[in-house]
Amino acid sequence: MRASLRSALALPALLLSAACTSGETAAPDAGPADSGVAADAGTTTPDAGDGADAGPGADAGRDDAGTPLTVETFCPAYYDRMCAWNGACRNPGRTDCNFPYAADLLRSCVGFAKRAAAGAMRFDPEAAEACLAQDFELCGSPRPFESEACLAAFVGQVPVAGDCYVINNRPFDRECTPDAYCDNLACPGVCAAYGTEGQACANGNPPCDSATYCSEDVCRPRPQEGESCGQAPCLSPLGCYDQVCRLGRGIGEACAADAPCTFTLICADGTCTNHVGSGEPCGRAEHCPTGELCIGNATVGRTCQAPLAVDAPCDPAIEGGVCGLEGLCRDVSTTSTPEYRCRAAGRDGESCDPLGCANGFWCRYGGAGDDVNGTCRPLGGPQDSCASARAYDGETRCIQSLYCIEDLCAPPSAAGGPCNYSGTCEAGLWCSGARCVGPAGPGEPCDVTWADTCVADHFCDGGTLRCAPKRPLGALCDSGEVCLSGSCGEDENGILRCVPAPVPCVRP
Repeated sequence: MRASLRSALALPALLLSAACTSGETAAPDAGPADSGVAADAGTTTPDAGDGADAGPGADAGRDDAGTPLTVETFCPAYYDRMCAWNGACRNPGRTDCNFPYAADLLRSCVGFAKRAAAGAMRFDPEAAEACLAQDFELCGSPRPFESEACLAAFVGQVPVAGDCYVINNRPFDRECTPDAYCDNLACPGVCAAYGTEGQACANGNPPCDSATYCSEDVCRPRPQEGESCGQAPCLSPLGCYDQVCRLGRGIGEACAADAPCTFTLICADGTCTNHVGSGEPCGRAEHCPTGELCIGNATVGRTCQAPLAVDAPCDPAIEGGVCGLEGLCRDVSTTSTPEYRCRAAGRDGESCDPLGCANGFWCRYGGAGDDVNGTCRPLGGPQDSCASARAYDGETRCIQSLYCIEDLCAPPSAAGGPCNYSGTCEAGLWCSGARCVGPAGPGEPCDVTWADTCVADHFCDGGTLRCAPKRPLGALCDSGEVCLSGSCGEDENGILRCVPAPVPCVRP
């Protein structure tokens, strides 16, 4: 049953574009958690809302203080544990969470109350207790917060053919029983059984169960322990190691060539670990002491080492940041004989050539004493000069929230103030003739590259670059921005027309 819950993490893209929601607001998605790219989750736990109803049996598991676990206490504690993992494994050394995936899961977690009241989900406090008891600073695989215990903290109760709703398709967003998924092409969705061995699964519909995977539009058995995996995913919890399905060893367990450590751990002196000492073999930088990187290659092996200093001789075949994370091993020879030395991105007063400037600096041209290839200068604060002989190309020259406006770092301008483009104006304004102005009226010039440059019920027509009335239902469109309804879709002939805005699909 729990293996089925884990398999739900890999539902096809069709489910990820869910049309139905349960009414709660979801955080923006970060993609794969480690993609990195997204809004800061901040240092404060997001509001836990009103998810107080823990459902039946809420007093079985207990938190760190021995108090019976409820959804109220589990969800914030779970969020804190994810942030601890983030600071230990994903962004080592960070004290803020900066992990939108954690905030997104928290919102699913606290949205449980309405589902419990409807009999759609059940909180399992014992599984929740096992979830929180894990070492969340263990950089192994699976990630602790996606372990079977954590995924089993909330158990779907809606049987096959029952109505279901989806918020954001996160692990706590499963109203169906573990042997089913929510097919939400209609509203409400319907719990449908996963595909089994031999069943058709064209375009991932239906998704295959945890014992199979979809290959050539048919659910086929996952390889078991000792079997070849190649492109086929192994039966959970096995992993594919050197093309063979094996059970990865956890931290502190014995390891060998035929008994590998789970992904992200390394076998050191016959024991799986996630930390090794200076000079010892490693698999990734996170294994090494602070200030060192996992440097080497497949030929010479990889060990924990401090990066070489700027101008030190280096070997371009060595991987892992031999010259530091912002450095590069470059050929600096002036003869036919190659000579490689470490070069670093420029800092204050240094040339922008050849690696540009380091984080926190920008490349200025034409200033007093500037290098012919530009000179790196610190990002400017309020009213600092950001003038450069180089034409403005969108390069960041000022600290966050400031912009280079008329050669000075300044906040976005108010109405009548100077601007370079609409993004350098305050909210609700746009840049016209190098000045920030309010929304344009009917028939007036507008900025098609910037939203809301026209008055209400008008849009910026890309053909005329003037404000035109938004279009009624049935009118031709190319995006929802031109429609009064805000929605543009295909008619029965495949032609894009303004259509009614979709009605939210919420659990009653």
